[in-house]
Amino acid sequence: MFRVFNMGIGMVAVVIRELGGDLKLLRQGKQKASLLGTVQKGGEGVVYDLGSTRLKARPAIPAIPAISAAPGNRGEPGPPGGPPLRPGSNFLALQAAIAQGELPAEIALVVSNIADAPGLKPLASSGCRRGDPHKGEPDRSSHERRVLYALVETRVEWICLAGYMRLLSPPFLAAYPRRIVNIHPSLLPAFPGTDAQRQAIEHGVKVSGCTVHLVDEGLDSGPIVLQRTVPVADDDTAETLAARILVEEHRAYPEALRRLLTEPWEVVGRRLVFGRWSADEWQGSDGQMTTS
Repeated sequence: MFRVFNMGIGMVAVVIRELGGDLKLLRQGKQKASLLGTVQKGGEGVVYDLGSTRLKARPAIPAIPAISAAPGNRGEPGPPGGPPLRPGSNFLALQAAIAQGELPAEIALVVSNIADAPGLKPLASSGCRRGDPHKGEPDRSSHERRVLYALVETRVEWICLAGYMRLLSPPFLAAYPRRIVNIHPSLLPAFPGTDAQRQAIEHGVKVSGCTVHLVDEGLDSGPIVLQRTVPVADDDTAETLAARILVEEHRAYPEALRRLLTEPWEVVGRRLVFGRWSADEWQGSDGQMTTS
């Protein structure tokens, strides 16, 4: 169960459809329960659809939204001649930005498929909850169901993927529409997937970089939030290029997330546009502006 409100008509429970079972539990307890409508939360606002009544409301920007960071196992090479950086450095960059007051958020939950990722070490003293939901789960749907329950329980509003090398299913994405963010070490749509730096070298590009994007059902195909460029030198290898791109990743991810949390934005076609709201997007059913 996601949220419960007293609206003068009895208890109104807002649940995640994909989790299922909430209405069944109420009915099994001999409680009369009916489906009133749906709530759709996205970059364009909140839509309350209650049958014949449809209201749109501009969301209030939370001062300290809770985010879930998911450090994974993407290889992150270190400087030439040095040891490779271990997974989790983008997560550490988000942690640092929050600690320095540059990112108005708090990390409420960390889900990792790498038990010894360096970003996990400070968690014991930070009060942040850690989850390892992949352990012991027989299939993908069971894994995602366990993740979703953990996200709901900790009231997470945004999910930040940081090398989490698992494709998310459509039901999982539907639970957090336009609230899942990822970073990729190339200038998308060029070189999606793995070994992006090596692909860039092999194709002979002169400029590469990194991309922060919203996550959709495709592979690194969601709306682009922010990009940073990195020149490609003639003597670059995949490892040296990756090390320079990683420096920009650590700057780009906190900046992109800060803008998503503090600036108005909307998705127009495939483009994410900052700095404007669609005028009729906030029209209520009576033609008046509504607020949440």
